[in-house]
Amino acid sequence: MNRQAALMSQQLESTKRSIEQTQEMLGYARQQASASSIQMDIAKQSERPYVVIREISLSSVSSDARPSWVVVYGNSGRTTAQKLQMKIVLQLSAIPLSENPVYPEAPNPASVFDLGAGEQARATDTANFVLKSSDITAIKQGKSWLYIYGIGQYLDGNGQVHVMKFCSYYDPATRSPLFCSQHNSSG
Repeated sequence: MNRQAALMSQQLESTKRSIEQTQEMLGYARQQASASSIQMDIAKQSERPYVVIREISLSSVSSDARPSWVVVYGNSGRTTAQKLQMKIVLQLSAIPLSENPVYPEAPNPASVFDLGAGEQARATDTANFVLKSSDITAIKQGKSWLYIYGIGQYLDGNGQVHVMKFCSYYDPATRSPLFCSQHNSSG
């Protein structure tokens, strides 16, 4: 009976070691699965579209004129930006743009389209207001700002929504738009 108990004890110890080894192997398998999942996430991120601003220009920024703008944006990602919609606004403001600006609806209905990897698109418009001499003076004195800013929204191939924001203001010294210190992102 002692011999039988000893054999059973040995079998029990052997089973415990097998269970511990199996649990250890499962732990390694979980770590590998987690690493694979992280690698898949990284691969998805590197394969997604990235819409970025390439160029912003303003013209007719003078007294008794309606300023016009051109915004060139492109997809620097590796896949198509689907259902891209840009809302771009030209605004004369007596106060600096807030840290969390409200992106108003675009004055004209924005078109929705796909932008392939490496492709660019161009948006243009003319302001619905006329700059007065006093507006130009206020801009030169830093009491008013002529902003061109906007927001773009698009989908990647997995249906995830991405948002990009941009902001520039007219600099009278260089007679061209400069990017704002904030409000520029591509997510």
